[in-house]
Amino acid sequence: MKGLILGKSTILSKEVRYKENKDMIFVAPTKTGYEEKIVLANLIKNNENMIVFDKQLEYYSQVDSVRLNKGFIPHILTISEETNINDVQDFYKDKFTIYINYIKIYIEQDEIKKAKIIKNLFDVVDYIFSKVKEKNISCLSFINEYPELFELKLEFSNYLCPNNRFVFQVPSLSSITFHNKFSKSKIDVSDFTVFSTVKDKNILRDRNTEILKDFTYRNKRVLFYSVKIDKENDRILVI
Repeated sequence: MKGLILGKSTILSKEVRYKENKDMIFVAPTKTGYEEKIVLANLIKNNENMIVFDKQLEYYSQVDSVRLNKGFIPHILTISEETNINDVQDFYKDKFTIYINYIKIYIEQDEIKKAKIIKNLFDVVDYIFSKVKEKNISCLSFINEYPELFELKLEFSNYLCPNNRFVFQVPSLSSITFHNKFSKSKIDVSDFTVFSTVKDKNILRDRNTEILKDFTYRNKRVLFYSVKIDKENDRILVI
């Protein structure tokens, strides 16, 4: 697989891709640019199959035309009581981008209905990720807002494989410590490569948090990409 696009080099602005044999944890509190710097930049620039946890379909609404023009068939999964595997049964037969919208879990007030929605999320996730692993499909998976998902007890350890590189977004490393305290399934941070959009990886964002514009990877400085949406000319720029 081609790997996650991390940004561009400070010399000649050459594209820098992730090359390690580990999945990634991205420490990225809200409003620190992770969505733009990593997820949107890859959706726009990266010619790779992708699975994106897109709780309100914000990524889909911004870049799907770009992905479609690259030949990636969109699969929009709004998880509800009616969702089933048939909605995405043959996704792997073509190049794909899967957007998983699970907002209804947090909207539904009826506990029985909510439990059904959560079960359908688990079933669909199991089918999709198992197929990617079974078929050895090259893929990038963005597990955005991961703490919300492990609160639902949604686990991904059985789906980890070399052909599908995972990016787990968390607000801080301390959130993983909290998870490990209360969950049977433990996350060993040393099993992952850790990146961050902020200087201090251990605290949630506050007004004094330093947001990073660049970082070090393989002893080289790397600049995050910036995404600009030009509505007047109907185009998206990654600079």
